[in-house]
Amino acid sequence: MMLLWTCVGTEARPTGGTTANESTNADGRLTSTDQMMSTGKALDAIQIFDFLDIDFADLYKVEAVYLEFMTTSGERIEHFYKIAHVSRNRDARFVEINFESGEFMTMSEYGANLYAAGATEEGDTIAVFKGPAFQEGASNEENMLVNETVPAGLRQLQVHLRGLQASRPNGTSLSASEYKSLLGLLGNDTTELTSLYRMSVHGSSYGDLLDRVGDAKPLVFVVKKDKYVFGVYISAGIQPPDDPTSSNVYGSDVWWFSLAGHFPQPTKIDIDRAEQALMVGGRKGNANGANMGIGGTIRFGDGGTVDGQPAADIRSCHQLTLGDYVPEEYTGVRDEYGDVVLGGSDDFIADEIEVLEVPYTPVPSLPPPSGTSLSASEYEGLLGLLGNATTRLTSLYRTSLHGTTYDDLLDRVGDAKPIVFVIRANKYVFGAFISEGIQLPADPTDTNFYSCDIFSPTSCAVWHFSLAGDFPRPTKIEFDREHQSVWVAGREGSILRDGERGGIEIGRDLWFDQPAPDMRSCVQFTPPEYVPESYTGERDELDDDGWLGGSIRVMADEIEVLQVGQ
Repeated sequence: MMLLWTCVGTEARPTGGTTANESTNADGRLTSTDQMMSTGKALDAIQIFDFLDIDFADLYKVEAVYLEFMTTSGERIEHFYKIAHVSRNRDARFVEINFESGEFMTMSEYGANLYAAGATEEGDTIAVFKGPAFQEGASNEENMLVNETVPAGLRQLQVHLRGLQASRPNGTSLSASEYKSLLGLLGNDTTELTSLYRMSVHGSSYGDLLDRVGDAKPLVFVVKKDKYVFGVYISAGIQPPDDPTSSNVYGSDVWWFSLAGHFPQPTKIDIDRAEQALMVGGRKGNANGANMGIGGTIRFGDGGTVDGQPAADIRSCHQLTLGDYVPEEYTGVRDEYGDVVLGGSDDFIADEIEVLEVPYTPVPSLPPPSGTSLSASEYEGLLGLLGNATTRLTSLYRTSLHGTTYDDLLDRVGDAKPIVFVIRANKYVFGAFISEGIQLPADPTDTNFYSCDIFSPTSCAVWHFSLAGDFPRPTKIEFDREHQSVWVAGREGSILRDGERGGIEIGRDLWFDQPAPDMRSCVQFTPPEYVPESYTGERDELDDDGWLGGSIRVMADEIEVLQVGQ
């Protein structure tokens, strides 16, 4: 077998190089050779097996390999391989070179093996090459020229290194190096992602995306714009509302990443837990003037105004990430306030949007927190509604343990957020989620009203839920954005509505009495337009409102407040 090997730097091209004077023995082994590699400006020339010992910093200009060899049948074969990455164990004197096309080469001081893309069978080599420690007259096994002859310790290393070059999913827009980098950020270099949706292939409407992605989870969104490649990970998938004209806000693990254009290397961008949420519009709905908003923040199908209609094209994006979240190495564009625009500007039309599914291994739910009134099944149901089975909750307050007055509640809960109220009344277990916590007025005799309006962060949310007594399964009850509000009285004040006084009102409609000596006295009703069809609980005969506690006025057996994410 005749072989020529030439490495090409950023300003060099293969010119024929130095022909290696080689022939094959009867058993196919290579005889002596002086294979050379040109590396542009980094080095004048190196021997092929110098990869075993040379300082890798000297190879920063090496980006491609030109191979030419003659088969034993006399055919001349040429290949030009672009290098994806090189891995080395200096102690074991073992190297693996991975090429973007999928082929890879393993190398020891005895020899090197060139493998086809996707090779999985031991010994599945394209070619073998003689190394500086090659033993004349020795067997292939002794010279480690095929996979099955590698000693056990080196074979384990070789298998590990090969795992680092996971095959790209069919149809992806990601290059081999981008895909490899994404796997690294996901924390598992052998994960196999599935490309579900590509705007350029499957269509650019919101419906096209929903049709292709379905209820798959976890997901990775990849956005390409000019030189920028970035995206976002969401654990909870896309969850459109039951009503196609409405929207759905829910929690999820969310983090951002950049693969190109912003940092010296692929980088993960973590955001505050309170921002880790999605707002998803129905097919005919509206998520604050877009089809979908993901915390941190990006809006797909952005119509340009938060109170307008979504754009017809999902590629219309608005993206802005707070500068506080971004690592110092960031070299991309910032706006006038120092916040980061990963697409080069806050509003842009994406060149490509791709959604990939990450293999999902169900993780057992964490046990209920210490001191909670919730059973294991109730706690699991609540975690499901929160969108993350591994979310940690902390029980802050229980009427049966800490007292039943308004002050008792405020003293225990403080400014914690997000929080969940859980109310028990006979067979009913229901409650409310508040992303922004309890915000007291500055004047203790006054009140404070705050809401998740169109100008609030995507993560802002208020919703009710039932864990038992009203539905066949734990169920979330959501409201229009304008009704996602909280009204809080100061310690010496009270809120007043329809002639009744209260301490806290949460959404549509949950009311805790104040200045009543016992805050377990509460009012709850859900207008019929917000009651899911699967509701089996009690209703108001006149207005058809749903009563999650079995009646409009409830004396709770227990009220508990838990903090989410602690």
